[in-house]
Amino acid sequence: MPPPNIDRVQAVKWESSEKGGTEEDIQPVGMDEIEDALSGRGFYFQPSGGPADEAVLVWRDGSDLKLQDAACGPYTLTMLAANGITENQHEALDTIIHGIDKSSYDEIAYTGNNISAYTVWETASKLKKVREEIYTYDLGKVTQVITKQYDGTGTLKMTVTETYSYSGSKISSITRTKS
Repeated sequence: MPPPNIDRVQAVKWESSEKGGTEEDIQPVGMDEIEDALSGRGFYFQPSGGPADEAVLVWRDGSDLKLQDAACGPYTLTMLAANGITENQHEALDTIIHGIDKSSYDEIAYTGNNISAYTVWETASKLKKVREEIYTYDLGKVTQVITKQYDGTGTLKMTVTETYSYSGSKISSITRTKS
C-alpha cells in the first residue's frame, strides 16, 4: 500500500534558552528541520479527511514511549540493549540451533552398525522430544539427515533436511532445506 498523499509542512518555533533552547527568538520563526525538534507531552495522529480526533496517540511516560490507537494499547516501546534480543530471549528460541538443555537425555537407535536415529528428550522419562535426527544410508554412506526441532510443548516446530553428495568416498556437498 503506497503512503498517503500528505503535505510536508514546517512548524513555526519560538525558541527560548529558558525552556532549553540555544537561542532567544523575539518572534516566531520557521523551524529548521535539520536542527530543531518539537517538544511536547504527546502527539495525536489524525485520520485522512478528518475530523480530528484523539484515537491515535504517541506520548512519553517517564522514560518510556507509549503508543495507543483506537483498537489497541497503550503499548510501551521497549528498546533493547545492543539493538537485539536479550540473552534469555535468545536462549528461549525453539530452533534447530537451540533447545537442548544441559539436563536433557539422549537416545541413539541403530540399524546394523549404522546410527538410524538420534533423539534428544527433555528427561530420561522420554515424555517430550526436544530434537530428533533421522539418518538414511546407501551402500554404507549417509545420504540424508532429517533434523526435527520441537518446541517447549513437544510439538514439531521445524524440520531441516540435509542431502549429502559424494565424490568417491568423500562428501563433496550438502544441500539443506528448511520447512
